[in-house]
Amino acid sequence: MKYLHIMKNEKFIAPFIELINQNFDPQEHLFVVLGGVSEAKHPLPDAENVVLLKRSLAHKHNLFLLSRKLTPYFEQAEKVFLHSLLVRQIIDFLFFHPRFSRKTYWIIWGGDLYDYHAKRRKIMKRFHLYKKQKVISRLGGIVQFNRGEYELAREWYGATGSFHDCIFYPVYKPMELPEKTEDTVYIQVGNSATASNHHFEAFAKLVPYASQQIKVVCPLSYGNKTYRERVIARGRELFGDKFVPLVDFMPFDAYMDLLAKIDIALFDHSRQQALGNIIALLGYGKKVYLRRDVTTWQMLRDKGIEVFDIAQVNLEPLDEAAKAQNRREVEAHFSEAACIAQWKNVLKAPLND
Repeated sequence: MKYLHIMKNEKFIAPFIELINQNFDPQEHLFVVLGGVSEAKHPLPDAENVVLLKRSLAHKHNLFLLSRKLTPYFEQAEKVFLHSLLVRQIIDFLFFHPRFSRKTYWIIWGGDLYDYHAKRRKIMKRFHLYKKQKVISRLGGIVQFNRGEYELAREWYGATGSFHDCIFYPVYKPMELPEKTEDTVYIQVGNSATASNHHFEAFAKLVPYASQQIKVVCPLSYGNKTYRERVIARGRELFGDKFVPLVDFMPFDAYMDLLAKIDIALFDHSRQQALGNIIALLGYGKKVYLRRDVTTWQMLRDKGIEVFDIAQVNLEPLDEAAKAQNRREVEAHFSEAACIAQWKNVLKAPLND
């Protein structure tokens, strides 16, 4: 084993493990899964290089037991990849084992970066931020496709490690789109039942079009249940039967079929979020609205991808030239082939470059 991956289980973890095992030497990679979504919901591959740790080890009282389990893996690995820093005990582990820091890379998911702004009235929460800043400042590298996120890690946490440009999970899979046979404009709002989607502000931008032939599609299958009910109530109040809330989890292929039907999407997030949705929609030639002040906006524009300012929403379709350009750039930067090539660069890069 040369490369150790520490991760919590989410819907994109199993496909990532399969991608690595199919395109790299599985004997060089070990995937250690700690916490996250249950295997019943998102099964992990049945592979010899996948280790599922007991959930109890993620509890703060079990740091000693977790350390005993992880230390041999860290000692053997040439490089360690932390797939997010959302498991607090991993931060504690590295805080007390700084000798592993320079060969350890942080793959930023989003919430693990932006929780810097969380309110911390209690002293233990402030102490956790101190530990997190110490850990991040020592890490050898950061893996991200958005350099703006890396710059925020430097500003907020004092990161000194090298930047490695990598999409890390393939988020775009080309598909043949069905020919549009109806006049209804399908509009997606957000990607989850979390307040960071700012659904109510996005709905307000669509109210002028409520009398037109539209469908407002709202994915709400995960997140906060109370918030979800508020979103559904407001959506039905404003758009009636033109509002389509999606509250049940959809298999990946079915969800991609849904995105292929969307014409316009509004993502009013105040931080990088919903990238899988955004990239798939852009790759399918859809019109996507974002905030100009999120790092995603500049990252996509720098890659030659056209997105639109959510402060100026209209229902005009994306022109054919822009569709073709977006498809080309998404394929170049976010496809499975691009992901594999970028991971090759990350794996072979010298430590602390």
